[in-house]
Amino acid sequence: MPFALSAPLLDGVGKLAAAEGCRPFDVLVTLVQVLLHRCCAQDDVVIAVPRAGGRGGTVPLRAVLTPGATFLDQLRSTAGALRQAERYQDVPSARILELAGLSGGTGPLPRCQVLVGRPGEPQSVDLRQGVGHDLELHLAPARAGVLRYRTDRHDRETVVAAGLRLGRLAESALADPGRPVGRLELLPEAERARLSGFNRTTVDRGEPRRLHEYILDRARRTPAAVAVGDGSEQIDYAELVARASALAERLRAHGVGPDRPVAVCAQRSVALVVALLGVLLADGAYLPLDCEHPAARIRTVLDEARPAVVLADEQFAPLFADTDPVLLPLDGGAAPTLRACLPAREPSDADLAYIIYTSGSTGRPKGVAIPHRGIVNRLLWMQDQYRLTPDDVVLQKTPYTFDVSVWEFFWPLLAGARLFMARPDGHRDPAYLAAVMAEQGVTTAHFVPSMLVVFAEEPGVRGCAALRRVVCSGEALTSAVVRRFRERSGAEVHNLYGPTEASVDVTHWTCRDDDPEGGVPIGVPIANTTAHVLDGAREPVPIGTPGELYLGGVGLARGYVGRPDLTAERFVPDPFGAGPDARLYRTGDLVRWTAGGRLEFLGRLDHQVKLRGLRIEPGEIEAVLCGHPAVSEAVVLLREDLGAVPALVAYLVTSDREEPADLAAHLAGLLPRYMLPARTVVLPAMPLTRNGKLDRAALPKPPARRRR
Repeated sequence: MPFALSAPLLDGVGKLAAAEGCRPFDVLVTLVQVLLHRCCAQDDVVIAVPRAGGRGGTVPLRAVLTPGATFLDQLRSTAGALRQAERYQDVPSARILELAGLSGGTGPLPRCQVLVGRPGEPQSVDLRQGVGHDLELHLAPARAGVLRYRTDRHDRETVVAAGLRLGRLAESALADPGRPVGRLELLPEAERARLSGFNRTTVDRGEPRRLHEYILDRARRTPAAVAVGDGSEQIDYAELVARASALAERLRAHGVGPDRPVAVCAQRSVALVVALLGVLLADGAYLPLDCEHPAARIRTVLDEARPAVVLADEQFAPLFADTDPVLLPLDGGAAPTLRACLPAREPSDADLAYIIYTSGSTGRPKGVAIPHRGIVNRLLWMQDQYRLTPDDVVLQKTPYTFDVSVWEFFWPLLAGARLFMARPDGHRDPAYLAAVMAEQGVTTAHFVPSMLVVFAEEPGVRGCAALRRVVCSGEALTSAVVRRFRERSGAEVHNLYGPTEASVDVTHWTCRDDDPEGGVPIGVPIANTTAHVLDGAREPVPIGTPGELYLGGVGLARGYVGRPDLTAERFVPDPFGAGPDARLYRTGDLVRWTAGGRLEFLGRLDHQVKLRGLRIEPGEIEAVLCGHPAVSEAVVLLREDLGAVPALVAYLVTSDREEPADLAAHLAGLLPRYMLPARTVVLPAMPLTRNGKLDRAALPKPPARRRR
């Protein structure tokens, strides 16, 4: 395929080479190294260069690039490396690989198999022969050359894009060779415009409104329609609003208003839905507490969030006997003698709707504060996309301490559908779920992929005749799981993605029969949401290149409760946003754009894990482990090689080289059940790499348990 750098660019290459006392070829090779570094998201780059003087064969050239190094730094390093390589013109390639540190016991290194031919010298690779590398760039003295590529690994569009990026990179480097390589312009204008097009998601929502206002509207239109039910009662929209309004009056009398949290500790029931709506009607923000969490963890949350009131089921009231907030029964109890307080200011859609605490890497949980405007946008998008009707029934089964529950609670109430509450702990029982879904005519349900796998094997699934849509989120979804479920059910499967910090979900994909093998795409951004795939310098990466996912738009959380340092670290200024206050949230997720504008999830950039859809920061568990006086070091991994179900394993270095007898009690007193390690391994010392860092790959697999 013909390829050319413009005459002005090649003139600039020659001038820079002359100024630096090197050859134009050195500059071109450096440009290719930087191109691969940026396009392949790897620092360790290996290319092939022909032997000098027209001799046959090639010489491997290795470069380790860092985003902070300038182009001139890299050019000088490359020129020196080329001189060094030319000393080995008669040395076999295998020996050169050894000298370059590319063989031996260090393990395989990522290599970009690219050949850069020397301009002005006879081609060392016959163009009439087959392509020997992934990509071959043959540069000729006539300022034009040939790009050849392996068609079994790349398509024409990919190679054309690489050539255009090389030209843009050359323009940027020659204009400012002292600029860091991570800051050099890489993407041509056409590609930048294409990436921008992936984020054309603006939808006019009209006058700003808060979540409960939509539910009140629905209740006025269909007061007699059934709103919510559980195994023992059901109420219509009129009764739902009446009971929630009475509770709201009692909450206001206790000082609840805009941005004042109300903690809720209750089992799944109709009364729980009334309580959540009542908090919103009082202009407050609800804060769900898990009754199974250790008392110390609940106290930590209360001390940080400082709710005005705690609403609790009768059996959980003793948990709050010695806490500061006013403790009330779930319905608020008898009307107080105090008059309801007027809000200190006019409520708005910028006020908080809910606060959800999630695992924190620093050793304590962190509270994510979500305003009305974010969750309203998310629910209106969901209604636009999937169109619930009054004939629909949505199953609420996600624990309310996880943000998926928010749409389960409020989407059906906003749309006039019926909400059915699964029994407490029912979300863990696939046979019960299948039975209640068939009995109640459930049309819409959510599953984390690991639970969908189990549910698909439940014989009762075939009896869920009304089921029309299954929403998956919380874990990576594979096409194999979708296929297996679709063999048992005619329901659509939708893959949604989003962190707690961004109003539940921010991208979506409707699963199709022709989805590629492996991971299902997480899809495209929802309305009024942007998704940017950026490198370490927060520059957009090319289409197809892995990078960190940054999210923007109205769905972002306000930040973390009482944690301005952590908020500033994770919520950063948005260079692509429309206003000076626009922000992006750093997800820590590794993704890439496909040519068709879909996002593919590739993994995590840190050690955060998901277990049965529950987000866990191993650092929090490690901090609690190291809080035991006998534990000096701790590392926690999620291992998938211990059986059918992944499990958390704790590796410890202890003072007496044995597991402390009271370790289980220590952990149970501070961590929720889902974060407790399933296995513990005591080591004499943690394995380290040559650089003295923890070698996670060397942590041993726990021995098999002995059968009793």
